[in-house]
Amino acid sequence: MIKRILIVDDEPTILLSLSYCLKTSVVEVITCSKIEVAEGALTRYSFDLVIADIRMSGMYGVEGLELLSYVKGLNPVTAVIIMTAYGSTEIKEEAFRRGSYYYYEKPVDIDHLLMMVNRLGIPVPGPASAASGGEMLKKILIVDDSALLHQMYKLVFMRHNDCRIISAMNGLEALDKLSQEEGIELVILDINMPVMNGLQFLEALSKGGTYKDLPIIIVSTEGKEEDTLRGLSLGARGYVKKPFQPTELHNLIERIFSGVQTVAV
Repeated sequence: MIKRILIVDDEPTILLSLSYCLKTSVVEVITCSKIEVAEGALTRYSFDLVIADIRMSGMYGVEGLELLSYVKGLNPVTAVIIMTAYGSTEIKEEAFRRGSYYYYEKPVDIDHLLMMVNRLGIPVPGPASAASGGEMLKKILIVDDSALLHQMYKLVFMRHNDCRIISAMNGLEALDKLSQEEGIELVILDINMPVMNGLQFLEALSKGGTYKDLPIIIVSTEGKEEDTLRGLSLGARGYVKKPFQPTELHNLIERIFSGVQTVAV
């Protein structure tokens, strides 16, 4: 029997990443960025689970709690998991009072979320296991100042058990990670960060020859084409634009590891 999950969040990256990791041959995932659209989906389909953010640009003040009550009014059996970056003890208690199955403050512990979804009888992939038989893991350095996006990258890569993710919150910390961790094979680099941004990081690397062959992918935003071109001129191999499809990133990485010198998405 097909299981169905509804994800409601106004962050496109969260919708894309959660959908990518929860969708299987027996699990259908529907995503919505607006409460009113989610309510429409709830009237058309039956869902086994709803995962909803509390605060979105929708119809209500604390939208996720209103949606929680709406779901329980339609079908008390449907499980609801609440997520929020604006949590408080009062909101958490209110969520459980209204019937929430679980409550997370962002950034969400992805491994725990997957465990809770499986406990509901919805068969989703668990955390990726380490490579066995002495197989070496590919080390990928993620450089971004958003803890939430680090969790989303973990989601994107969790189905590939040949990767080990290393995290840095800015360019300066990334330089430290490169000096401390041997064998990093790829860097995924945000541009806009405090302390040392992505372009400054690339400039620092270009001053020495140690990392001249290290593949770097820039993660850029719309309207930042000049920064992207500058990053490519400083040695980045390619770029993706937020919000990106996880398959786009995987395809780009595979092309770089297969020997393509310059790639753009």
